[in-house]
Amino acid sequence: MTWNPRLDVVETLEAAGWTGDPDNPLGLLRHRGAVWGVTSDHGDSSLTEPAGGQTIDFPARTPDDVIVSACLAASEQLEDLVHANGRLRLALASAKCRAARREPHEREGLIFHLERENRRVHEYAQIANDAAQVSHRHWEEATEEATKLREQNAALRKRIDALMVRLDRLERQSDTGA
Repeated sequence: MTWNPRLDVVETLEAAGWTGDPDNPLGLLRHRGAVWGVTSDHGDSSLTEPAGGQTIDFPARTPDDVIVSACLAASEQLEDLVHANGRLRLALASAKCRAARREPHEREGLIFHLERENRRVHEYAQIANDAAQVSHRHWEEATEEATKLREQNAALRKRIDALMVRLDRLERQSDTGA
C-alpha cells in the first residue's frame, strides 16, 4: 500500500512521536501500542487501539484531522496534551459553547445573505429582461424602418431608370436632329 494520500497524517503522527514500522516506515506507524496504517492506494486507513485491539477503519474521504485526533486519543496522547495545558481544555469547551450559540445566528446570517444574493440575481435578471424587451422593440422598429428604406430605394431606382431611359431618348433625338 502507498502512504502518499495520507502524507499529512504520517508527518503529524511522526511529529507526535509515532515511529514507523521497519518494513513499512511511512505506511504503518506505532505508538504506545496503537497502530495506524494505510490500507489502500486511495487513502483508506485503519487504527488498531492498544486496549482490546479494536480496529477502526477510516475511508479515504475521512479528513486528516479526524484520523490524527483518533490516533492521538488511542495512544493516550490527546489526554496528555489536554492535561499538560489546562488552557487547551478551557479553549475547547469555550469553542464548543460559542459554536452552540452561533449556530442559529450563522444560519440566519446565511439565509439573509442568500436572500440578498437572490434579490441581486432577480434584479440582474429583471434588467436583462428589460434590455431584451427594449432590444426587441428597437429591432422591430429597425426592421420596419429598413423595410421602408428598401421600398424608398426601390422607388428611387425605378425613377432613376426612367430618367436614364428618357435621357437616352433625348440624346438620340439630339444626335439625329443635329
